[in-house]
Amino acid sequence: MKYFVKRGDETFGPYSLADIQQYVQSANISLSDLAQSEGMNEWVPVSQVIGNIPIPVTSYGAAAAPAIEPVPELVPLPPNLH
Repeated sequence: MKYFVKRGDETFGPYSLADIQQYVQSANISLSDLAQSEGMNEWVPVSQVIGNIPIPVTSYGAAAAPAIEPVPELVPLPPNLH
């Protein structure tokens, strides 16, 4: 399903839901911007379209870089005695 995004008098799109989620995470689309798909009669806030996705925000309001997971420490295998 494709969505259009409206900010003020400008309309952008069409975008897939995954595209909109990515643009929200990168702060290119705001949760308060409006969205509409082909089957919708009215414009609704983007937050209603994408649901609850985590959006990391820094103190400056920009999306934060994803956290890097620590690499587990590898332990040497015991010698093969057979």
